Amino acid sequence: MKNISYEMAVKVIESIYDSEIPCRVEWMYDGGFTWSIQNGDYPRLMIDDDTEGRIILAETPENMLLRHNPILAKDWIVRGNNYSFKEAVNELAEKICELYPESKFAQWFTV
Repeated sequence: MKNISYEMAVKVIESIYDSEIPCRVEWMYDGGFTWSIQNGDYPRLMIDDDTEGRIILAETPENMLLRHNPILAKDWIVRGNNYSFKEAVNELAEKICELYPESKFAQWFTV
């Protein structure tokens, strides 16, 4: 595993973004940084952005049940957690290289 700097962590995130690999990095209080590689089947971010501020005029009973379901569907292939931001980014980068060895990002990161 590489030992990246904080400056390199920024470049890693930007390179992942430029390579169009769907990922997420998030945190909650003292829980560390959780990273995930998204599967693309359940675009959680797009759903959140699309439903914010909208008023629902009519919907089917099935949709109401799905919308109020407190258990969200898994939207990631793999994820991890680390209390260090740069280590979490490093773990994410290593996992991308493992899962997508031919990607533009993996070619850049493994040099």
